[in-house]
Amino acid sequence: MRGTPISSLSHPLRLVVADTVIVLDLPARTCLVGLLRRRWRYRGGQHADGVFDRLSVGFARYVINYRRRTLPRVLHLIAEHAPTARVLRPTNRRDIDRFLQGVRQPPASAPHQLDR
Repeated sequence: MRGTPISSLSHPLRLVVADTVIVLDLPARTCLVGLLRRRWRYRGGQHADGVFDRLSVGFARYVINYRRRTLPRVLHLIAEHAPTARVLRPTNRRDIDRFLQGVRQPPASAPHQLDR
């Protein structure tokens, strides 16, 4: 559920079926630097996948306040709807890279749990 708004987490189905939940808990500075780099790379235009690269004061404020305002609600929803799920909470890019190196890709023919 990459980039999933918190409002969609309140629908329990997504969390109830999850065996693992990854919550990126990066510092605001790291996120803002990443946003600026992406902004520079795409020059504020549209990505190949159709997503527009927008950066506003309101979104920057959301990023800055995420850990204090939104993260506690996310963790509460996970605890409420996915109490047995393994929660991974990397706090820096090195942790994320280490995790991704250890993840095996499923075969292309393997169905996803929700696709059945």
